[in-house]
Amino acid sequence: MNVNIKKQLLNLFLSATFVLAISINSFFKHELQDELIYQRNNIKYEPLYLPSAQYVKLITFGYDSFFADLFWFNTINYFGKSLKDTNDFRWLGSMCGLVTELNHDSSEIYGFCANMLSWMAKDYESSIEILTKAISYYPEEWNYYYLRGFTYWYFLSNPKLALEDLKKASEMKDSPASVKKLTSKLIAGTQSIED
Repeated sequence: MNVNIKKQLLNLFLSATFVLAISINSFFKHELQDELIYQRNNIKYEPLYLPSAQYVKLITFGYDSFFADLFWFNTINYFGKSLKDTNDFRWLGSMCGLVTELNHDSSEIYGFCANMLSWMAKDYESSIEILTKAISYYPEEWNYYYLRGFTYWYFLSNPKLALEDLKKASEMKDSPASVKKLTSKLIAGTQSIED
């Protein structure tokens, strides 16, 4: 392939990426500003459209992690503004899902999203989804089993599923003694219920 054609294609790609990044940032900025205006004036706000990861991947040209970082910055921005102004986290699950779909390698994002979805957004199902995704990519990490088991136990009152995950977490290397202690307490509690 001619060197000039390669340069032109590279320039076209970089230009398209830059325009897309600016568009995504502008889109989120305007949508979030509009949402705050609607909420301050007690106007019902229509849902924000978040693209599906499969469609975003069509325009990332293989630079999924770069776009995941853009979406992650917007997610953190959304979380901070919501925490400060409205305490409305309705889009957090979708935003976290999109980021983790585009970049599976950001292990710290799973924990943050799962905890904030459970504790702040009260969106327990989305938290479980994020943790299940984390477990599929990091099956040797005890903390994702622990977090999912804790979510089942504490937030969803499902001791059976909680026990499965907590047992798995407690059996893994590097698992702290506190996980083993919680698991044994849960086992004792479920056995007395079943007897």
